[in-house]
Amino acid sequence: MALRVSDDDAQWEIAIPLDNCVLEALRVQMARIQFDGKTPPQLCRRIAERIAISVLEVLDVDLKPPTQAQVSFAIAIARELNVSLPGEALLFRGAMGEFLDRYAELFNARHKRST
Repeated sequence: MALRVSDDDAQWEIAIPLDNCVLEALRVQMARIQFDGKTPPQLCRRIAERIAISVLEVLDVDLKPPTQAQVSFAIAIARELNVSLPGEALLFRGAMGEFLDRYAELFNARHKRST
């Protein structure tokens, strides 16, 4: 048996295979939870957090979000050089790398001259 994670907009689904004993234990656990229909139970939040972390870990490197250091550096570059920072660079590490590769040398050269 499997749990299913789906993206309704893109219409795809991932089946997460679970041993029958684990799936049955999850069913029992969910039956124990008092669910008011509005607030997801703590167990659901914990499962969602773990799945989100796992998804992030398995993405191709270029599709992961940029680091905070990259974002800070890119914002400084955009301000100093008066260039626009593409929205895609704020979403994906690959696009951020392209932006930094394009402008970092010029930015650093200007800073060396001004110090």
